[in-house]
Amino acid sequence: DPVKNMQKLLKELNDKTNRRAQFRTVLVFIQNGERYFFEGTLKGLIIEKPAGVGGFGYDPLFTPDGYTKTLAEISFEEKNIISHRGIAIRKFADFLKSQMVK
Repeated sequence: DPVKNMQKLLKELNDKTNRRAQFRTVLVFIQNGERYFFEGTLKGLIIEKPAGVGGFGYDPLFTPDGYTKTLAEISFEEKNIISHRGIAIRKFADFLKSQMVK
């Protein structure tokens, strides 16, 4: 239950001053026994109460660095640009394109 998860997180952080957090995605591609890793990270802060209705999971509690809105408040298009998943997938796609050139 996403609401219960957010409530639990906020309870755990209730008396904490360091509310820094990050989302991280790591994709692993194995080709001919060799492993390739593609990482995407989105750093930011966990705010004190949910804001916004978009997104899912912890998006209403997470404000990315350089933003004043939560992930649940920014547009889908903007979120995809900064998304940890999107960053990792774009790195993987670039790798695949570079392999096709060889």
